[in-house]
Amino acid sequence: MSDPSAARAMARAAVADLGRSFPGLLAVGGIELGAALEQALFAFIRDRRRDERGGYLPARPGLRILHAAAMSLRADAPYRLGGVAVLIQVPIHAYLFQPIGDQLRHRGVAESTTIGVQPGLASSGFADVDLRWQLAPRWVPVLARHASAVARLPTKGRKAMADHPHPEFHDPARQALPRIALRAAQLESVLHRLRPSALVAFNEVGLWGRIAPAVARYHSIPSLDLPHAEASDPDAARDLAYDMVGVYGPRSADVMRRAGVAADRVHVVGPIRYDTLALRSQEPRHELSVRRVIYASQPVRASIPALSGAAKELALKAALAAADAVAPSELVVKPHPTEALKDLARLVRAIPTDARVAVRIDTDSDLHDLLFSATLLVTTSSQSVFDAAVAGVPAMMVHSVGGVPPVPYAAEGFAIEVTDSASARRAACALADPAQRAQALLRSRTALRGRVGELDGRASERAASLIESLILSPSIP
Repeated sequence: MSDPSAARAMARAAVADLGRSFPGLLAVGGIELGAALEQALFAFIRDRRRDERGGYLPARPGLRILHAAAMSLRADAPYRLGGVAVLIQVPIHAYLFQPIGDQLRHRGVAESTTIGVQPGLASSGFADVDLRWQLAPRWVPVLARHASAVARLPTKGRKAMADHPHPEFHDPARQALPRIALRAAQLESVLHRLRPSALVAFNEVGLWGRIAPAVARYHSIPSLDLPHAEASDPDAARDLAYDMVGVYGPRSADVMRRAGVAADRVHVVGPIRYDTLALRSQEPRHELSVRRVIYASQPVRASIPALSGAAKELALKAALAAADAVAPSELVVKPHPTEALKDLARLVRAIPTDARVAVRIDTDSDLHDLLFSATLLVTTSSQSVFDAAVAGVPAMMVHSVGGVPPVPYAAEGFAIEVTDSASARRAACALADPAQRAQALLRSRTALRGRVGELDGRASERAASLIESLILSPSIP
């Protein structure tokens, strides 16, 4: 569905009807699940696909619960009681919180415990606690009863299904609810042991953006969402329940207000991710023996033509043409944290390459480290064009399907818009001219100031102050 507002209204109505028709379905052990289910259905309706990333858990709810219970018996890192609990979904969240945690420690406010919600984050050093290993035994029968109730939802082929409103959403709900309930129970198990003074997350548009504040409220713990990117979609962020929401700048604050978040809960902290980047951009650049072109990949969304699989293939070919124009070069494909790597790898292998261009997928390096030795960044809709502007790297956006682009970044001056491989090649050649490159960078940095203001390198300090105020003056109904 191309209309996010309609998708949101439909998801909200479906959840309300499910709650009326099946009492007890939208809560588990006293934790509300309705907002998280609404977010899952919103994404399903908008994109017309289910979340295929089931993660580390088996598909059947009963096996999920038993698997999580078994994992919880494994040895775990020692708990640091009190302080601030921080949800880490991807490595960038750990990088973003590190200077904030240092600020809190330096001020004597609180220590921090990071909770990795995806496999490998704790074992790789990005988090202190692995959520997979957390499920208090008391939750096993509670989750089993809830999973049994979910299993009684009528499915396709059952005559009773037609007697309920919105029957087309029963199957997505059957898939999503047990996983939402389990994640909520695991987070509750951690918070029960940690007893933190505040819960911090970097998620306003996903499931954790609904699960985290619900579990925090269950424990009467104040919660805060900090920005890892610019908030731009009020429908995706609709009715966030965090006690405080940090944003990049006035534009993002307006998005949150349009999303239904009360103005007194929205606080401008600035782009935390650019604090170090802004300082590093003043250092001498590291020049490689070959020119580096970065392709910032985005997940496929079939409901948006500009982000379809076919459009992504054309964008990758355009990035390769740009790299070939400045060869000898390398094309570094930087995956989006939420996309399936095997699908991306299959697409990259299928693209014909030239011997003068080395192509590789980089899952280990930080984008900022890659940018400081890059010649060009290419993408379709990624906010990485902001990072490129700070780092002093020109950007190119591929819009190959006609109509209005999914984001206005090229029109605002962040990037040069191209439509195919030929125009990408011409643009890359033009940017090789120092004068044109300087003009492109001037436009992108001017556009960045218009969105987030001047980069003063103090966003981490403001975020730490926000957490401090949340701890010292919590306000939870």
